[in-house]
Amino acid sequence: MSTIGEIFDRVLAGGLRPGAVTGADPVAIVQAADTQRVARIPAAVEAVWRLVGGDPGPWWMGSKAAVSGLDGEIKELALETLDYVEGDLRDPKGLLVLLIHGADEFHVVDGADLALPDPPVWLVQDGRPLTAPWPTVTAWFESAAADVLRHRDLLRETLAEGGSSSTAAYFVL
Repeated sequence: MSTIGEIFDRVLAGGLRPGAVTGADPVAIVQAADTQRVARIPAAVEAVWRLVGGDPGPWWMGSKAAVSGLDGEIKELALETLDYVEGDLRDPKGLLVLLIHGADEFHVVDGADLALPDPPVWLVQDGRPLTAPWPTVTAWFESAAADVLRHRDLLRETLAEGGSSSTAAYFVL
């Protein structure tokens, strides 16, 4: 399995423009932990946030994934959404929100797993069964990296056909 850094480097080599994303600094990461009221951040989450947690650019487009926006209010929305899903986390009050998409989809780490270096990532979606489609944060990041590269490929096709896109600034094409 690749490391988070290797995955990121592969996307850079695949055409992500250097500077298209910014990482979160350690102070912002600590603030995210504080506002979400979690005692620790798993090492893999911290690695992701140090790479793309300041401004994720094309990572998770259409979602809020910058640490500055993942606050206590977002966590409360995730907790409320858990009331409308089938299944339970072992420690929902201690969960860590990694992103929100729309107002009813969250990618989270169960509070019971925060001590793991590379815990599973759960999908909390209003009205749907609770699932852990990513067995690790690294797998979650790798899945998102594949989406970034697919977006780059579609963008190349669009531009070759004479189209345009504001997301072209993220890539060296």
